[in-house]
Amino acid sequence: MWYHARDESINKAEESLPPLSTGRIGRATSRNGLIWERDEDGSLDADIKGVSLGLNTDSWWGFDTAHIGLGQVLMPMMTPSIRSEGGVYVMYYMGGNYDDTKITDYLDEEKKEKVPADAVLKGMKMKIGAAISQDGITWGRIGKYIMSLHFML
Repeated sequence: MWYHARDESINKAEESLPPLSTGRIGRATSRNGLIWERDEDGSLDADIKGVSLGLNTDSWWGFDTAHIGLGQVLMPMMTPSIRSEGGVYVMYYMGGNYDDTKITDYLDEEKKEKVPADAVLKGMKMKIGAAISQDGITWGRIGKYIMSLHFML
């Protein structure tokens, strides 16, 4: 099972990130579906230990540098009628960066009056991304061509 969670290192007051549940994506395993164990190793290229897909530290201009959240994990080449060895997992996720967004953009007229017009949040300009993995543990972000690939499969 993959999940997203937020650790304390993301909640820095000076970064003005919203109090969302998104942060990084982790992985847990279970033998019976009732008792789960968090993967403490994680991906070797994640920004912190125990994380499957961490913040994008390679591309400072990326959409997923402040926080990320899990969308869905698929194995497109695996259906009840088709079983493939060595398939590829596709993870769809969302992410936000440190671009400023006016808080008033998210409020109704009554509440806008109570907030300074120049107050900003970071992390709200979110976009959807995709990553692939052969083992479900180590993930690599992929570019805009994943949508074409997914629909061709």
